[in-house]
Amino acid sequence: MIGRLQIEPTESVLLFGRRMGALYLGLSVAFFLARSAPASVARNALCTGTAAACSLLAVLGIYEFLAGRAGPGMLASVLIESLLALAYVRILVRGRKIKVGD
Repeated sequence: MIGRLQIEPTESVLLFGRRMGALYLGLSVAFFLARSAPASVARNALCTGTAAACSLLAVLGIYEFLAGRAGPGMLASVLIESLLALAYVRILVRGRKIKVGD
């Protein structure tokens, strides 16, 4: 990942990358286990927070790429983050339609 972004793989960067990987893995497991949860305030909060985080990551990725601090590999991350943000927004919209229809 660090090589794809064309960032110098220093010990500090590798340490940070391992820690972020563990965090992302934990979040992925939590979301996977909660994937079939019914619409609720908690699910809406999780989806809203994740959509906001993914959107911010995408914006920051574009900023770092344009500033020359990350290579073209950053654009792949931006695309994935944007798609994830849209997916969570879609879940939120669908959840509201279900509540209104009941």
